[in-house]
Amino acid sequence: MADIAGIDSGLTLKDATSGVCRTGAGGFALGHTYIDKLSRMRLLSPVKRFDCLGVDAPVLPKGVLHYTPRPVESLFMCGAFQKRCKPGASHVSGTGQALRRAGCDAAVQFGAETAATAPVNYPRIQQGQNVVEAFPNAFLGVMLASEVIDAAAAGRGEKSDTFFALCVQRGAFAALEQQLAWPDPPFWASFPVTTHHDDRAALVCAATAVGAYAGKYVAVGDASGGYFFFPPWPLWQRWAKAALDLERRRAEFEAVRVWIDGREFDAASSLPE
Repeated sequence: MADIAGIDSGLTLKDATSGVCRTGAGGFALGHTYIDKLSRMRLLSPVKRFDCLGVDAPVLPKGVLHYTPRPVESLFMCGAFQKRCKPGASHVSGTGQALRRAGCDAAVQFGAETAATAPVNYPRIQQGQNVVEAFPNAFLGVMLASEVIDAAAAGRGEKSDTFFALCVQRGAFAALEQQLAWPDPPFWASFPVTTHHDDRAALVCAATAVGAYAGKYVAVGDASGGYFFFPPWPLWQRWAKAALDLERRRAEFEAVRVWIDGREFDAASSLPE
């Protein structure tokens, strides 16, 4: 059994705002830490190497930090996604750029702990590292029916916790467990009882990485701007599948690719039903 980790970035050195989770052969652990590597590794220990790490912040190619708009962020600001699970713009000064730096920092922090040369069946944005980008709002949102999201009417700052609670109520996490078949009962048992915002985000980050490692995922993005990773395609609600299929065909998103369980789809390719 592999070892998987999830890190919610956090944006301050003053408080323990970074959710951290590990699951797999080394056992389950969940909590929130400071954003430095030492604090995070204390929670992740005794595991010292991870087969995949999910980070809730932009993950760019290794050694690159740019502030140009990312195609994947722009795509999810359009259409039905704009209303239901719109990302922040990480090229904008302030917390946007801070979040982008946080993602790059986390990838640098865990470069040695995620180093790998073996091929993988998902798009690896960090050459030689098994690091994927989580986007909890949308990861949760695509598993919820449109009428459920619209009825919740959650504000932007409330969506992650609202969607998390709805996924518990609607059985989405139970369905995710069945799809991923990841054999760590304490990990799955933590979803319905976890209430802390940062811990919830860390759980979603870890689940994102589990899906990538297991080859049961959807990834959307490109090689320069990075990819968002999502739950397996069978768990996507009808509205989310239709929105993705519509937006990816826009001329400005020509470079965007959709990956489903190791298969790559360009704008001219039909997505599975």
